[in-house]
This record gives sequence, structure tokens and C-alpha cells, in this order.
Amino acid sequence: MRNKRRHGELTMTIHQAVIWARDTAHDLWQLGHQSGHQTAAQDTPRWKKQDPGCVKINTEAAFSDDSKQGATSSVIRDHRSVFQAAQAIWYDKDYDACSMEALAVNAVGSLGS
Repeated sequence: MRNKRRHGELTMTIHQAVIWARDTAHDLWQLGHQSGHQTAAQDTPRWKKQDPGCVKINTEAAFSDDSKQGATSSVIRDHRSVFQAAQAIWYDKDYDACSMEALAVNAVGSLGS
């Protein structure tokens, strides 16, 4: 949608967007509930407890296309989900969304220091 707006194409009205989202959600629901068919999501576990000694690292990035500013955050938890470390960093530079995601992952290295 964003690229279409940049190239002068008309956008959906809110009503059209709601109808589209409703129809898409219904189609996805139907795909997951077809009788006699088992989906891959039913076979694949969504979460597995971490092995002792392992950590879980969550990173997140946010970016404003207008101001070219953004922020990253990282949280580390041990195998029992006990908080170990966290950080949040604001970036005032001229980055893009993909760069912000890379910076979020890269910043994790400084958490152990």
C-alpha cells in the first residue's frame, strides 16, 4: 500500500480496508479449518522450553519513515524466563527500517559487556 501511495495510486477507504481485512481473515480461517486436512501449524510446536544454560534474546525495532529516526530494544532472559539484561537505544540518524532491524540485533552484543 505504501508504495502505491508514493506512485499516486488511490488508497482504500477505511470501509474498504475493513471489508478486505474481514474477508482475508475469513479466508485464512477457512484454510485452517478444512475438514479432513491437517495443517503444518498443528504439527509444529509453537514454543519449546529452553535448555538449561541457554538464553532467549528478543529484539525489536521501530522506525519513522518521515523523520528517519528510530529506536531498538533488546531483552535477554535465561532458560527459566528470568530477566538477565535489557536495553533501548534511540537513533537520530538517517536510517531505514531494514537498517534499524540490523542495529537491533547488533546491539545485543553490547548487553553482555
